[in-house]
Amino acid sequence: MGFLDRNLSEIDSLRDAYKTFDVSVEDKYQIFRSGDPYYSTLNILARFKKTVLAHVISIYLQNNDRYLPPVFLVIEGPAGEGKTSQAIASCIQCGITVLYISASQLSGSHEHDAIDVMEAVYKKSTDMKKQGEKVAIIVDDFHLSNASVDDNVKRTINSPLLTGYLMNLTQKKDEEKIPIILTGNDFSHVYGPLIRAGRADRFEWSPNYEEKKHIVESIFHDFLNCSSVEFDRFFERCSKASIADFSQLKNDYRKSVMSACIDDIQVVNDATLNRISKYIEMQKKIDCKLLIEFAKERHMLGD
Repeated sequence: MGFLDRNLSEIDSLRDAYKTFDVSVEDKYQIFRSGDPYYSTLNILARFKKTVLAHVISIYLQNNDRYLPPVFLVIEGPAGEGKTSQAIASCIQCGITVLYISASQLSGSHEHDAIDVMEAVYKKSTDMKKQGEKVAIIVDDFHLSNASVDDNVKRTINSPLLTGYLMNLTQKKDEEKIPIILTGNDFSHVYGPLIRAGRADRFEWSPNYEEKKHIVESIFHDFLNCSSVEFDRFFERCSKASIADFSQLKNDYRKSVMSACIDDIQVVNDATLNRISKYIEMQKKIDCKLLIEFAKERHMLGD
């Protein structure tokens, strides 16, 4: 019996052993489609988008038995630099539905949980594919999943079973294959055979100065009241911060505006929330000087 067959046998045995548990998994993944208010408008860098789309499209092309495109695309790079958000946006902006799952959901308190979650996600995606949708699965922070062999990541019986299950996905018939994107910070401790050539393509993402500036500009494009020179100076002072830090500056501003309303709140209800929302929307666009103050509080400013 080979590696893949042994793992399938173990998966079936564990499922039978835990068949008395009624584990709901539908709430452990999210579905993103075209029209999503955030991802549909996110500006994506060209080389990132081309890499993602080339991977997804390859799985849906004809004659794949001649070309053997990998099922997995590994996107590896520093935390907070837009790997997952750009991957989702690249797909849905081109009409590809995304089933998103965090690696934290691939653990669970029982040995069969990780398999149940992945099976539910994969079955949902294949059902959607049969209905004519183009679908991709994105697993966020995969380097922290049970597929890691890092001593600092807790491993259970789920670890070899999850790895075995994912390995088996690469052996499915073309009509049953779904493109899967794995994002994470460091894949050096992920089970090597799972992401070797033929099973996975790898893409290292660490945006350079101009690329990061382009992304940050898109984050603030309808939010700032400052000249391009002022923005360039702001970005230069904060360029070493992550994209995630820049994104949160808008939320910092909203909370600062909101603070003017909080003293008068006696009860939080729909009327209160509507009043606060309208007050926030009435505010003027933020200037770079105030934005720098928020960046300073987040320790984003360079020397």
